[in-house]
Amino acid sequence: MRPERAADRSLSIEVELVTGRGRTWWPRPGRVFAAGPAHTFAQLAGAVDRAFAYVFDLGADWTHLCTVRREHAGRPPALPALRDGWGDRPDQYGPGVGGGAACGVPPGLPPLLASWRPRRP
Repeated sequence: MRPERAADRSLSIEVELVTGRGRTWWPRPGRVFAAGPAHTFAQLAGAVDRAFAYVFDLGADWTHLCTVRREHAGRPPALPALRDGWGDRPDQYGPGVGGGAACGVPPGLPPLLASWRPRRP
């Protein structure tokens, strides 16, 4: 039996929609993807676009929180693949908004962006 290599492992990546179209989404809709170490960020971004049914639009400021949750034995898929999901997909451009209501900084975000940090009085 040959030793297991990194290429033989699949990653479970959780992606949550945090902001977009001037709104903070709460509860955050999310998706879980299977990906491998050889996949690129562009491939993962394409899978996210398809899962949330929109394309990245810099004017809409779609922001996602991506977290690697665990590794799985077995070969990764040829391209990042959707495994699971929750929450509604917001309409990319307007009125048919699904998902949560607008609010301030939702709990549970790491302070990666200035807008995710607690506001000081």
